Amino acid sequence: MFFTNTKNICASVATAGFRVIVPDQIGYGRSSKPIIPYYLSDMARNTRAILQSLNINKAIIVGHSMGGMLAARFATQYPGVTERLVLCISDDSCQPYALRRTQTSGVELPI
Repeated sequence: MFFTNTKNICASVATAGFRVIVPDQIGYGRSSKPIIPYYLSDMARNTRAILQSLNINKAIIVGHSMGGMLAARFATQYPGVTERLVLCISDDSCQPYALRRTQTSGVELPI
């Protein structure tokens, strides 16, 4: 269910005109699972490396559940890259199906 919701949210955000990048973090999903400690700071560094490889200098960082912890860590490690930070809790009360550009060039998250 989580993957389906995430997929729907990403599709809605992309349809709204945003580029969506969803890294598969080491130790999770389909990525390799080496027997090493997994640290949020390492995952943030890996995410930054992905953005650099795509020539992305500023991004709106969105995190859900554990991804929220990673998004917060990313924002503290790379404040110059983080244009905005969106955190979403892990229960069903927070279902952001779209991000919309506002007239002030900010981002509005309908809940």
